[in-house]
Amino acid sequence: MTLEDGSAKQLKKSGQEHWIYIGDTPIAREYDGMIVYHIPETSKVEISQQNTLSVPRGGEFRLTLSDGTRVHLNSLSELKYPVSFKGMNERTVELKGEAFFEIAKDSLHPFKVETQGILIQQFGTAFNVKSRVKGKVEVALVQGSIGIYTQSQKLHKLSPGQLAIWDASTDLLSVENKDLLLNTAWHSNRFIFYDESLGSLMEELALWYNVDVDFLDKSLKELHFTGSLYRYDDIAVILNAIEETVNVDFKISGLRIKIDRKNK
Repeated sequence: MTLEDGSAKQLKKSGQEHWIYIGDTPIAREYDGMIVYHIPETSKVEISQQNTLSVPRGGEFRLTLSDGTRVHLNSLSELKYPVSFKGMNERTVELKGEAFFEIAKDSLHPFKVETQGILIQQFGTAFNVKSRVKGKVEVALVQGSIGIYTQSQKLHKLSPGQLAIWDASTDLLSVENKDLLLNTAWHSNRFIFYDESLGSLMEELALWYNVDVDFLDKSLKELHFTGSLYRYDDIAVILNAIEETVNVDFKISGLRIKIDRKNK
């Protein structure tokens, strides 16, 4: 976590509770991979102060903002947010990477997520934002309603069960009705792949398990896999499940995985 003054605090996933301070004022509790903000009504903490929570490869973190909004940050993601929303007309945060949002209802103060130059506005909502690839943003609306403002300031409204994909090269937003389980499974501790290319699948696993991947035969990237896997299993368990259905052989050496064709 990086504070407004540039100072940084290393967060640890442990059962022991710690308080985070700004000056002499306790502002948040940290425990068991979570941060929960508690801003005292009498606090003199400047509301303009921003904190930035950065999650490395292989990590995740859960955050409850001062308004009660809950955010689950996926690996290699970053969220910049105000310490307090008190006195603000709107609640705005900035995201890099991927996060699942469960927004605290407040009809007078809309919640907004900025990412890659587009703006996502909600009105009491649960949704997932994936913004890992430059020039591409995916927004999956689970419940409630949101509006997405593209760079041209055109507003697109989504209904529950819709996935929106924004392309920066055209500033166009495509919207489709679909089963959003593929987009939100990580938030429920699972990997779910449906006819997913091995290349794309291994990118996801590399982020979560903090490993590097080498395809010794590049054509193997185009093989496809369908399956549901527990996100907290050892990576060897995950790879064994893939080997059973895809004609590949995985070799694990430290933090590197080499992939080749079976019986080569």
